Amino acid sequence: MAVLKTFIGRLAAATALLLLPMCSLARLEGASGDYRVRLRTDPPVVPIGRAQLTLELADRENAPVADARVRVLVRMPNMNMGEKETSAEPSGKPGVYLAPASFMMAGAYEASITIDGPKGRAQIRIPIHTGQDTSARPGARRAAQVLAILAALALTVVTLWRMRLTNQKIRWSLLLSRGTLAGVALLFAVGGFVTYAVQNWRRPGAMTPIEAQAMEMHTPPPPGHAFVTLATVEKGPMVASVTYSGQSVPYNEQVITSRTEGWLLWMPFYPGDTVRQGQVVARLDTSSLDPRVAGTRAAERMARAEAETARNDSKAAEADVRKASSAADARRSALEAQQAEAEASRLAIEEAEAARTAASQRTAQARATMESLRAALDFRRTQLARTRELHARGAVSTEELQREESEAAASEAAVKDAAARVSEALAGERSAEVSVQRAKSLHAVAIRRREQAMAEQRMSEQELQAARAALNASHARTQA
Repeated sequence: MAVLKTFIGRLAAATALLLLPMCSLARLEGASGDYRVRLRTDPPVVPIGRAQLTLELADRENAPVADARVRVLVRMPNMNMGEKETSAEPSGKPGVYLAPASFMMAGAYEASITIDGPKGRAQIRIPIHTGQDTSARPGARRAAQVLAILAALALTVVTLWRMRLTNQKIRWSLLLSRGTLAGVALLFAVGGFVTYAVQNWRRPGAMTPIEAQAMEMHTPPPPGHAFVTLATVEKGPMVASVTYSGQSVPYNEQVITSRTEGWLLWMPFYPGDTVRQGQVVARLDTSSLDPRVAGTRAAERMARAEAETARNDSKAAEADVRKASSAADARRSALEAQQAEAEASRLAIEEAEAARTAASQRTAQARATMESLRAALDFRRTQLARTRELHARGAVSTEELQREESEAAASEAAVKDAAARVSEALAGERSAEVSVQRAKSLHAVAIRRREQAMAEQRMSEQELQAARAALNASHARTQA
């Protein structure tokens, strides 16, 4: 209840905020150039007939404009009925002018106001229609519409709140059924077509159906005059009227009989009275038949209710079948995706194992190369030691000794490079082993997901078969 009170309070505040700017709108007015005009009528509600227009003329600063020549022409748009422009006379108040106007029929009019004043010439057009209250603010009708919308929203919220308190649920399957949506769409289509036809296909100046129904021609006479009928005096014979009495007889006679028997309770007509087709001429006492009629009608209502319930159950069953079919399709797609994932993980294992084999081969090759280079290094070191002894004895030149030292240093560098390549190959082999283990783990996860998807697919197929069986049973009840 506290939540409901809070909602109602906020709704009232929103209503006030919406109504304040609407109620602050001005009366009928128009502007052109440096002039602004506000229009009122006397009487305030625009009549069918004569009325007096009150024009309040002001400049951009809202200061009254006096000593201006104001002319007014009131006529129906696109319908020339011989209206003439009239001059508006000052009323004695600064900026206020009075002009007569004639509204000869119900409908929409346009007041064309021509102003010749100290700030130049301007023409202002103000739409007006019969039955309009020129003293009321235009925002009142819109405010009433907003109030009606907010009241409907409040009623909807209260209804939903009460349904929630009583654990009631809305059957969206019935509200969003094909028949309901088709009916609403057809209603909107017909309304849109009629509105378009009335607004676009009628002749220029023609009235809408509502305006035609409310049309009332009323041309008031000029002041101080009255309508008369003129006739020419002529000579001629006097024709006398003769009245005779007579008796009317029916052209056809029909004997009226009742399909049921009973006491005659009411028959107010006598021979010679006038009756029309479809009129009740007598009533019988059917009190003895009323129980049977009531029982038959009750049975009919019960049968209709059962048929409606069966149709609703059929629609719900069809919705369940569609839902189960969609779920089965989705799970079938999920199963295919899991199977593809399992196959991809298997291929990844094969690729990782191939990479591991290649890394092992590279490691073995690097080790063989390193062993060969080490043997060459040992030979170079032995050769260098021998060359140094010979150089000490003077049997070998210094250039020969330096060449041997360079070759020994090159062999040592080659051994170090081979050792680095062996380390790199070992690291690649370990990385390939890690990739193999990761691929196997992902493959195991993919296998489990595929098995789960297969179980869900079998469950979806069972649910779909159950929904179809329920639909067939519902169709059987509907036909029964």
